[in-house]
Amino acid sequence: MSKCNCGCEKEATYGDWIQGHWNRGKKRSEEFKNHLKNIMPKVLSSDIVKKKISTGVNKAVLKGKAGKKNKGRILSQEHKTKISKNNARGFLGKNHSEETKNKMSLAKENYIPWNKGIEHSKIRGDKNPAWQGGKSFELYGRGFTKELKEKIRKRDNYECQYQGCDRTMFNSDMDFPVHHIDYDKKNHNEDNLILLCNSCHAKSGFKRAYWLGFYSALIYQKYLRRSL
Repeated sequence: MSKCNCGCEKEATYGDWIQGHWNRGKKRSEEFKNHLKNIMPKVLSSDIVKKKISTGVNKAVLKGKAGKKNKGRILSQEHKTKISKNNARGFLGKNHSEETKNKMSLAKENYIPWNKGIEHSKIRGDKNPAWQGGKSFELYGRGFTKELKEKIRKRDNYECQYQGCDRTMFNSDMDFPVHHIDYDKKNHNEDNLILLCNSCHAKSGFKRAYWLGFYSALIYQKYLRRSL
């Protein structure tokens, strides 16, 4: 058999390539990058793609294949340390310049919280715009154990899974709750659970339909698609 054309010296399995190696070392043109930026939001929001993701998630759950690759995975202390150091490289131990501080201060000057000046008693319970009929007071079903929550934390590498958030359990003092994606506190299927920092978890309390689709797609792309 011939060698893979990417130069990895391994035997080709698909013509002259190994699957996934055909574009190794190639750089995308700016024109192509701009094309992707314009087309991808439309692709991901299309009904066809949404249906495929939904079908894939349901199939994986029914077949019991969900998250099989990462089940029971235990991180070594060395691995945890590497994760901590990599996530700390961003800004930990650094200070904002005076110019940046001034910009941040100016940006906050025009910011007015939606609940400023409103008495707390007027936005409590069913008077709050985020009221869901008392759902937050519901008890979690049996099976939502410490062992299950720790398993999800390990699967998600002790990192907040919201894309764009760089908080981890190693570089933040925040709580990291295990979130039920479909908001059903009795559905403890591992594909319905995801690790979020306290800040991102609070955001998921608003626009629930959006976050349900967002985190379902994220779990599918990160774990389920590999096992199908």
